Amino acid sequence: MKEAGEEAEHKAYCDKEMAETKQKMGELKYDLEKLSTKIDKASAKSVKLKSEVATLAKELAEMATRQAEADAVRQEEHKVYLDTKADLEQGIDGVRLALKVLRDYYASESDATTAAAAMSNNRQNLNPTRRRPGLELASLACLRWLSLILQKLRQAMRSRSSQRPSRTRRCLWKTGFQRS
Repeated sequence: MKEAGEEAEHKAYCDKEMAETKQKMGELKYDLEKLSTKIDKASAKSVKLKSEVATLAKELAEMATRQAEADAVRQEEHKVYLDTKADLEQGIDGVRLALKVLRDYYASESDATTAAAAMSNNRQNLNPTRRRPGLELASLACLRWLSLILQKLRQAMRSRSSQRPSRTRRCLWKTGFQRS
């Protein structure tokens, strides 16, 4: 009897331990499945993010290439602009010097007021009774012509300076960059 009691007690202990073990195993299986699902989701997300990183790296490389091209175009245009600007400024200085010489010449004449009036109004007719009408007419025509050239040079400089950035802006637009 004592043995039967011990066996019953042992069986009860074993049944209790088995029940606890089965419950613990069920909980651990649930936790394992839950963690496996998390790992699978994280792995899928990792693959997706690696793909996005590769795509973004490729796009960044393309943007850097386009930016380098835009910078090269801008440097080339800037060099052309500086060369053109120097030529135009030299031309303007020459025209100014010619205008000064002609103005000084007419200022020394006795009819300085007639010459000044003729210079200010390009359409005004010259007085044909002057001392050397052919020479003065030619000089005033040259003065008008030089004034016109000076205007054209100024317009060319303004148009060059306003056109220069437009091509650069187009290149920047292609790359998606904006300069501030």
